[in-house]
Amino acid sequence: MLKKILLPASFLFLCSCSDPKTTIIPSDPKQWDTIGPEITKLDTDDQREIRAYMQRIIDSSAKVIPPGLTIEAAIKEQIAFEQAEANREKAAKQIAQEEEREAEKAREQAAAIEKEKADQIRHTVAINMVEATYLPKDYHFSRYRDRINFVIVAQNLSDKKISGVLGTFIFKDQFDQVIKRANLEINSDIPPKSNQVFSTYYLDLNQFDSEDQKLANTDFKKIKTIFITKKINFADGTSLSSSD
Repeated sequence: MLKKILLPASFLFLCSCSDPKTTIIPSDPKQWDTIGPEITKLDTDDQREIRAYMQRIIDSSAKVIPPGLTIEAAIKEQIAFEQAEANREKAAKQIAQEEEREAEKAREQAAAIEKEKADQIRHTVAINMVEATYLPKDYHFSRYRDRINFVIVAQNLSDKKISGVLGTFIFKDQFDQVIKRANLEINSDIPPKSNQVFSTYYLDLNQFDSEDQKLANTDFKKIKTIFITKKINFADGTSLSSSD
């Protein structure tokens, strides 16, 4: 016949407290080393969570925890905190991605508008430099610096009279390297579907400027000239412009 064994009350108490998760965490972090043995009994994930919780408390301004908080409650709180942080980071990432998509869309729209403007300008006017003549300084002719005279042909491709063109000539050598940039303003009328030749434009050269000297010493036949039109004014008061 089996007999019932009576165990001491103290043994039953020890058994009921054997789960380390029921251990109460001291409110004062300076006393946390007293629960170190209980923490080492936890599995790896729980140890990571409780240590992360404790570190978060230490890093906080309060540096205290509610009285009576158990290791299990702290682990659950840490898991909830990490999940909330993950959700926040996910939401922030989604917002950033959406903002980037909107920014990219805006950039594409701006690029499309600029391309349309550039196409309109390209089909409206063509400015070409057809001749360049180097002239040394000559005080007798009131030419106080070396100079390059240019012959420029402006072609109005549109059906409207042009009253002025603003832009920049880019001079490049035969290796496609930029030598110099020079602004140009044409303030003369150019009738529709016609060409105008201008021979009064010139560029004074500075003997101490390396760009000017390279331009002066390079055979014009080996120089490439590109004209970037910035604005076209029409006689009727309208205009076309580019941000380039």
